Amino acid sequence: MRSSYSWSMTKPDYISFANILIQIQLFALSGERFTYAFQLTREKAIRSYSTELFLSYQSIAASLPKETSKEAQLLDRPRLRKTIPSGQNQLPLHIRIAKGIYEESLPWIVSFILPLLASFALQSNIPLWSHLFAETSFLIYCTHKMLNKLNVPTDIESPLRQWEDVANLVWQSQDNIDDRREFLMGWFYDKKFEKLRMEDAISYLAWMRYGLPLEYGVLTEEEISSLCEFDLPLLLDHVNDGKELPARMENESPLPFIRFNCEPLRYRHKSLLFYGVTHGANYIFQQMLKKSGFEFVPAKNADTDLSYWYRLPSAHDQNLSEKQESKPLVFIHGVGGLGFCNGLVQDLKDATASDNVPIVLIDLPHVSLRMYDEIPQIKAQTTAISQILDDINEKVGNFSHGKATLVGHSYGTVVMSWLVQSEPDRIGGCVFLDPICFQLHLKTTLFNFHLQRVDQHVQKGKPWSNPFALESLVNLAGTEMHTNYAMLRKFSWASNALWPTDLVSKGIPSKVLLSGSDEIVPVRDVERLFQDFSDHVETHTFENASHGDMFVDESMRSLALEKIISVMNLSRQIENDETKLGTKHELLLTDPVTV
Repeated sequence: MRSSYSWSMTKPDYISFANILIQIQLFALSGERFTYAFQLTREKAIRSYSTELFLSYQSIAASLPKETSKEAQLLDRPRLRKTIPSGQNQLPLHIRIAKGIYEESLPWIVSFILPLLASFALQSNIPLWSHLFAETSFLIYCTHKMLNKLNVPTDIESPLRQWEDVANLVWQSQDNIDDRREFLMGWFYDKKFEKLRMEDAISYLAWMRYGLPLEYGVLTEEEISSLCEFDLPLLLDHVNDGKELPARMENESPLPFIRFNCEPLRYRHKSLLFYGVTHGANYIFQQMLKKSGFEFVPAKNADTDLSYWYRLPSAHDQNLSEKQESKPLVFIHGVGGLGFCNGLVQDLKDATASDNVPIVLIDLPHVSLRMYDEIPQIKAQTTAISQILDDINEKVGNFSHGKATLVGHSYGTVVMSWLVQSEPDRIGGCVFLDPICFQLHLKTTLFNFHLQRVDQHVQKGKPWSNPFALESLVNLAGTEMHTNYAMLRKFSWASNALWPTDLVSKGIPSKVLLSGSDEIVPVRDVERLFQDFSDHVETHTFENASHGDMFVDESMRSLALEKIISVMNLSRQIENDETKLGTKHELLLTDPVTV
């Protein structure tokens, strides 16, 4: 990757393109707000690539009152209070409504059968009318909640690593210029690269980096300058051989692209019965965990803490391996909650019962299809998990310095990504199941889970999903409003994304298990990403398996369990060897381990 660029346009050229080439809003605070806007027509901006224009820009910027800190400037920036229009070519409204009613009809049918039967048995309309009143009240409550909180656009959290590192990793993940163009234009709903204009590229980069729409004038001067001086030439270098893109003509409209945190949420209202089932299933699973020896620790503060379950080795288990210390095993579930993972949880308990392994189950209610919308910040969640490890460490003794073997499924791998980036010293090994954290800069994962079901191009000629089939569960999960809030409003892709180099450079033994027919994860792209790291990270694909099948298929679950145990054993071996061969990082470099 080049550290400098041979531009065919000069720095003033890129600055003149900032903020859609029409307006650059600069603001600062010193008791009151000052806004300066360049009233530049598109024709003048395109034709006036001159040092004089750049000096004029700098002169006005220099005349603004200066903030005492970058944080103060960001805190005062205007906030989006309303969603921006989606540029997706969606199915007509009446078809979307009919499709939604059909695909999610099962819970609604069941929810109305029960009061109908009660009314018939009692020879009274009271049960039916009571049910209608309850559902109507619940609809009003959910609509109010959606409009006043969940649907409001949010700012994306800052990445856990330097943005320059994120950008370079993104472009390096694509092998050639065709792949890079395909990745870029995927966010523009797979339009042809020839349709991309310079203004479109800058707008896309503004959202990709800051999660904000450029045309609404909410970026700071520093942010706009950084886009033009770093991100734009980097993009041009990788997709257009460093040459500028064509400027937008008067008769051309902006090219629409995906901006999921600013667009309306893609949700379908659920019945009271739906949430009754999900909350009821969670209660039943809790009772099963208690019978299995797990204890529940609720979050003390919903804004900063995470609730979790833990099972310590019993006295009998400790006697079986009295002198053997082992890292705790931490499992982080995906969308749907811990209940969907019950089979694997029980297998893990049985497989580690005689090995002195504490088991921790992190509970993420905001993606468990429950009425829950309190989501801690990323750093708060990583701090909370570190504290959980400290607490478990204190309960069982000071072993392995609180390191843990992490196992995560789907959305749970995002939390693993945060920990790998920010708390690598707390990690002994990782097992990723149906991971969404790899190749997350591609539009595939979010598009498949949230957007494809109403996309005109994707759905053309495609039959609607059978409401009685297993695939309907994906629709129910992907359209649930709290899940949408977590994945379309509180989803910082730059922090969530992980690369193989993160695991290898930090010396974390890892395995990646994929489902060959995954409806969400871009499996082939993930396989390709790990090709150059096969000596360090093993990937295994269950061909013809769908997302989550490894929890219901016993043979897949058995193999997943085998991989988890092998990572735990390898982690223990590496820890023992570190005292002889140096750090884990040195161990991997001098004696690569095939995991």
